[in-house]
Amino acid sequence: MSLQTTSVARRRSGPRHPLGVGFALLVLAGLGGTAAPALAEVRPYVGFRLGAQGFVDADITPELHVSRPLDAFGLSIGADIGRHLGVDLAGDHFEAVIRRRNGASIGELGAFTAIPQLRLRYPVLGNRLVPYALAGVGLATTEFNDRKRRGIGRDIDADDIGLAWSIGGGVEYFLNEDVTLGVETRFVGVPAQDIRFEGERRTASLDSFVVGAVMRAYLGDGAPGRPAAAPRPWPLYLGFHFGGATLVRDEIASGVEARGEHASIAPDVSQLYGAVLGHDLTPRVAVELAADGTEFNVRVPGVGLVGEFAFYVLTPRVRLTWPLLDGRLRPFVLGGVGVTYVEFNDRKPHGFDVPIKGIRGRDFGVAGAVGGGLEYRIVQHVGLAVDVRYVLARGHELMIGGERHDANLDSVLTTLGVHVSFW
Repeated sequence: MSLQTTSVARRRSGPRHPLGVGFALLVLAGLGGTAAPALAEVRPYVGFRLGAQGFVDADITPELHVSRPLDAFGLSIGADIGRHLGVDLAGDHFEAVIRRRNGASIGELGAFTAIPQLRLRYPVLGNRLVPYALAGVGLATTEFNDRKRRGIGRDIDADDIGLAWSIGGGVEYFLNEDVTLGVETRFVGVPAQDIRFEGERRTASLDSFVVGAVMRAYLGDGAPGRPAAAPRPWPLYLGFHFGGATLVRDEIASGVEARGEHASIAPDVSQLYGAVLGHDLTPRVAVELAADGTEFNVRVPGVGLVGEFAFYVLTPRVRLTWPLLDGRLRPFVLGGVGVTYVEFNDRKPHGFDVPIKGIRGRDFGVAGAVGGGLEYRIVQHVGLAVDVRYVLARGHELMIGGERHDANLDSVLTTLGVHVSFW
């Protein structure tokens, strides 16, 4: 059974999502694997993908159209069953700006699909190269959010649940016995979602193509009865993380407060995505480059919610590990110094008359990070990790009503992730 989630990010002038950095490094670094996989009866995996999503028809109703194409990233948890079969539960999240025919932006449309899928596999080249086809039928939900200035006071509603289906295929290559890299294309059909605009209810088609790179990390040994090999130091590894970010102070600057975004995972805990590239210098010492990104809501007392700011952290760091259980269980501490980037975006209705912006040339700041965690290397090339970090983030300024304010963005980051090595 597989759970696959793809989220589509809005295009902005700021930096790309940290997962994009991780996937670029994956493509460049992961082509050197040599070990051929064996095929177990049931072999679970986790997977990640990055690519692009585009609507088949941007005119979703006679009055409204949506932006295309969009960046897409995703997560999967699943299993192959024998040599030729896999079962997926695929979830995709799309979010696009809705515009009127005259080009005026009125808000954003969010859609989520949950689709059980069957995956038919045909391994070749000694089981190393695996073309596959997939298809399934499920549900889609939609909602209207992030109302823009031109959408204030207008009757807009897109909350609905309807049918969704998918069909597609791909090909993946085993870099080693535990890790694959491939490409996948899917047509995701969302044929009939209700949208109400200015009293008129319309049926919108949100059919989309999703194309991207796919990485799978298998969590079980490749053949029944094969003894588990003791983990060894990883010359090069890549990790993808998901978790939460909490600001240490609610008041990030004089007259400015920040809270968790609307899609928070807990009160005042914003969703956090990240990637890490590392190298084990010794069994106890590693060097890493970590990238993380999140968003917070911005409030001005007496005014209300005025917008969001994106918060990115890039940190070179050193990790010290104490291997236990033949190297499988690995408690660690880490620390490093890097940079942060902040971008104010998605201005809310209360914020249209409040001039807030980052000082030009001062969007970057200094970051320091310390923390610790635990990693468990399940198989030779795959491990699960959890960590908690304190990020010291200073050096940013905000302009509010013509006045400059120093911002304190110190945060606590908590993540759960998957690490893979390439050889």
